[in-house]
Amino acid sequence: MTAFRDEFQRSPLACFRANGVFTQAFDALRDALDEQQRAVGEQPTPWLTRYGKGGPDYPEYRSVCLAQHCLDVGFIAALILVIQWCRGDLRDHGIGPDDEAAMVALLKRLLALAMAHDGDKYVGGKSRSPDETDVAAVYRELNIETWTGMSLKTLQALVDRIERRGLSAAVLHGRISGADGLIADAVHLADNALSKAARAEAEQTADPDQAFLDALRIGLKNNLRLDLGRWEMRRFRHNPAVLYWLRDALLDKIADQCGFPPWVLTLNGDELAVSIPADLDLRDVGYALLERLDEPYATFRVNPNDGYTNLQDVADPEDLLEALHNGDRHGLLLRIARTDISAALPWLVQWIAQHGVLAINETPTGESLLQVLNFRTFQADDWSCPVTRALGIAMVLKAGVRSPNKELPVRFELLMQALEQRNLKSLEALEADWTERNPHTRISQAALQVAADLDDPGDFEALLANVMHGAFGDRYAHRPDPGSTWIVADLLRQVGLETDDQVVSTPYASHPKGGTCLACSQPTQDIYKATESTVPGIKGTAFSNRIGHVKDIFSEKAGTTYICPACVKGLGLLGNLMQSAGRPLVLKDENLVNVGFSIQSRILPTAAARTHGLQLLGKDRFGTKRLEQRLNLTPWHVNYSDTAVLYVERVKDGLAEAIDLHLRTAETAMWNGNAVQLFRGRQHVTRGIYYSELVPPVVAALIQDLTLPDQPACTIAPGCLDALVQRLDILNDLIRRKDNNKLTVINDLAWAGWWPLAWMRLLNPEDRFFTDERLRRAKQEFPMTEDTLLGQLGSYAANIQRMPWGGIRASGNLLGLSFDTALDVFMESLAGDREEADGMAAIQRRLYDYLYRRGELQDYGHPRDLDARCQTFARCAWEVFRRHAQEDGDLSGKTRRYLRAAYISYFLEAAEAKQAARKDDSNPKTTPLTEAADND
Repeated sequence: MTAFRDEFQRSPLACFRANGVFTQAFDALRDALDEQQRAVGEQPTPWLTRYGKGGPDYPEYRSVCLAQHCLDVGFIAALILVIQWCRGDLRDHGIGPDDEAAMVALLKRLLALAMAHDGDKYVGGKSRSPDETDVAAVYRELNIETWTGMSLKTLQALVDRIERRGLSAAVLHGRISGADGLIADAVHLADNALSKAARAEAEQTADPDQAFLDALRIGLKNNLRLDLGRWEMRRFRHNPAVLYWLRDALLDKIADQCGFPPWVLTLNGDELAVSIPADLDLRDVGYALLERLDEPYATFRVNPNDGYTNLQDVADPEDLLEALHNGDRHGLLLRIARTDISAALPWLVQWIAQHGVLAINETPTGESLLQVLNFRTFQADDWSCPVTRALGIAMVLKAGVRSPNKELPVRFELLMQALEQRNLKSLEALEADWTERNPHTRISQAALQVAADLDDPGDFEALLANVMHGAFGDRYAHRPDPGSTWIVADLLRQVGLETDDQVVSTPYASHPKGGTCLACSQPTQDIYKATESTVPGIKGTAFSNRIGHVKDIFSEKAGTTYICPACVKGLGLLGNLMQSAGRPLVLKDENLVNVGFSIQSRILPTAAARTHGLQLLGKDRFGTKRLEQRLNLTPWHVNYSDTAVLYVERVKDGLAEAIDLHLRTAETAMWNGNAVQLFRGRQHVTRGIYYSELVPPVVAALIQDLTLPDQPACTIAPGCLDALVQRLDILNDLIRRKDNNKLTVINDLAWAGWWPLAWMRLLNPEDRFFTDERLRRAKQEFPMTEDTLLGQLGSYAANIQRMPWGGIRASGNLLGLSFDTALDVFMESLAGDREEADGMAAIQRRLYDYLYRRGELQDYGHPRDLDARCQTFARCAWEVFRRHAQEDGDLSGKTRRYLRAAYISYFLEAAEAKQAARKDDSNPKTTPLTEAADND
């Protein structure tokens, strides 16, 4: 593999970096896909809702959306072409290794072909070989000519070549250039290898990723005379933050050995799958990962209750500055005791007036210690800012102090000695009674005053180093982390490599000198102390361990909590990543749900990405810029990025919370095109794109028709995701309403479809929740088998009864007049054992009489066929009631209410349509009523 790397005349890796030839070409495709999605609007394009693999025609295959499949084909084919280009194999086609512009143009054509090669699936319908109409649809809607310069005729010829349609197609569409022939062959190889992998998975004959690698190697060797050696799949399971760092270590080692990216790299929740050269020594990867995990990370934590301050990896002023930069909640370092507010506030106001970098919180919160300073312009970049200097002093004076009244006087002495050595009288400038105040108040005032007087960064660092040495020496300096060693040993054992670092132990078996880990249940004797732990937000009495258990303390010694070094390190990394992305990690009494989120990381991370390379999804719904935010989730943005994605969800018990959780994750799956899983214990291999073990029974009954058969729990395919989101959206809005009927309606949706929503709409006609659009969506997502017959009944009613003034807000008696009349006669007929024909005749007579007497007849006079229309309505009404009657002939109260509400919806819809037609009718001799009669 190393010898093959030496054949490259330029680095293939550079092609996939920022501004590389591939990224330049891919940006054009990404812009085209974005433009198409913006034209469509809030609903996802066919690229996200159609199948690339799987679907109704191939239920044995795992479902993959069309965008994901085409982009996979595009990347693999592009990598094949890039390897040829970097070896100089394209010179015969006029593209040398230094001709970047020509290579970018060729890669654009390749990506366009990758998107068009399954044009039949984009258009929809049964899978088949794409024809000219299919290819033309992709060509037109992605505006391919604009960003590739390729004609439709050429694109069709290339698709025909991929489909191996033979000479007749080539003659028909014209001659293909040699370079275009190469991109067609690369796309064909990639598509063929992916198809073999999918077939192997469906038949359960081999690992699908390994089958892909083997098929690709054979295809490259036979067709392009490229022997890339044997590649093997490896899978690792661990904390997502650990896998985030492992991904980088693997990518670097693979790049060093073979010179180009791995063919497969999937970061899927708690699993990382990667293809590696067969001769790659994973122990070297482990050593590299150990260096990364054990790299110092200076930070601080302050207990908001008692002010106890803990430092991590801090040995000198430079580390202290880094800790300020990495940490958060800086205001907790400079707080004033409530009892000292009135005395210290004038001094603080004067300090702020002189330096202009702080503000006073108008309504300080808390109990005994108040954060009265507001850091609006604070940046911890260097010691030039007086606030930064004040925070540094406060951190040093507070670090490790458990008893302020006993220990802080010693720290003050150290500070005063350091000041005297420099002939500084800063503390003498404070009020005469400041030494009698609360220790935390004295620290805040002393730190601010010294920071104001000592503005030379060099002198300040010398002062700080002096105080740090006397206060805690090297207590907080970085030391080798046993947790990192445990993590690396565990990862290597997962791929069959023996290590001497740790003996495999049995979970839940207590350590002979301790207990079991609070987080992972492994035996350990390390005691968890909340105030000193680098893991944020854990309570000692309960903790969600990310495998679905909310655990109490597992320990033989009552009142003692244990946590192993590996979990301290892993959860600390997770907390640091989340904090850098703007969301603190809080693992308390809530149930933290594992969400597997499949990300195909195709472009190698850059140095910048390793520092700020995390995109968080989860708790927050899409905001005001809905479409732009959703675009960021699409596979053409997420998959081809050097930013890792971590999906973090936290949910409490309750139906409303569960529905909201599933709505958010289903929306993410629909727009991302990758598999999203909600699971209690372990991720699963399923054929769907959305999987959940946490669906409440009432919701499961409402989405049963969308789930894949013979699959565990709730498994949804891409084509059903839109319907799932629509249903969950209706349920989410419904459950959050302040209405006593909401739970009744949700439970009844399973057997009565959308009719209960129509009934709820009648009860609340002024409620903006019940829009015509929402009811239309409800009819679509919760249809009833009797909707056709009931719709006819509403249409027949519109032929005989006037449209009630005010629509849905009209009197309930008027809205249901025809229905109520027919139902009364039906019930009387059943009670009197009347024949069916006599019953329908009675409905006809009473209906005519009621409508005539009340003046509710259609206002077109009395046409001769009005009796016939009433008779038609009567026959239809009798059939509706008969179908829903119980064995004794009676209709339950719920059935009557729901039938009536659905009938009214159809009646109003038909009556409004008639009014609109009457206004638009240009022929005065013809009325809508007579037209309807003719049509009847």
